[in-house]
Amino acid sequence: MKRKLLILALLAVILVIVIAACSKDECSSFKDQADKDNCFVEKAVNLSDLDLCNKAKQLSFVEMCVSQIAVKNLDLESCDRLTDSQRKEFCISQISIRQDNHKNCNSLTTTYWKDICFNTIAVNTSNFDLCSRLSDSSSWNDCYEKIAVKDLDPLPCTLIDNRTIIDTCFLKISTKLNNVSMCEKIKNAVTKISCYGKIAKNLENESICSLMGFESVENMCRQSIKEQIEADLKKESVQQNTTV
Repeated sequence: MKRKLLILALLAVILVIVIAACSKDECSSFKDQADKDNCFVEKAVNLSDLDLCNKAKQLSFVEMCVSQIAVKNLDLESCDRLTDSQRKEFCISQISIRQDNHKNCNSLTTTYWKDICFNTIAVNTSNFDLCSRLSDSSSWNDCYEKIAVKDLDPLPCTLIDNRTIIDTCFLKISTKLNNVSMCEKIKNAVTKISCYGKIAKNLENESICSLMGFESVENMCRQSIKEQIEADLKKESVQQNTTV
């Protein structure tokens, strides 16, 4: 039994060597160096073979190859092999994001990749405390709003420092939940009216239109609902006739 396992293991090693050799020969057949290098990168990434990356002649291809393998295997140590700072930052940020590990975001030196790292992990994990790690108010406001809308949770909306964005945040959540009372949290009159109107139409409930506070707008709201109900009835009738 042990002998059979040993033979199988040796065959597996030989197969890998043969595949790698064939890959190298295949790539060498290209005339253009860029095509050769791209071929080596594809083969190396498929095999997760960092040594094969070095077969590429151009440094940019070698680094691209190492970066892709590192991200694929969640190997932060391989990111340290990269000499191009931007590619290294990309490598670290992508692995951090895949692992939902915000601690590694702190090791990033560029604002661009650090923001992407913290923002993506914050939204993915619904950890809105991480939004405050972003570099500017527009970024953290966007972060809070994304989490609020994703989780249908109004709390992150209250952490936004821009009133217009706060209102938009409440609007998106209230209309998804058809929560009329949440429309009251909206300060802007036009946005609040829009909130009532969308929920009234979603529920086909004319009584909600009366909350808008302007008779002409309320009448338009009721008319829109009536037209929607009529359209729905016609559509239902057509579907019933086609199935008979």
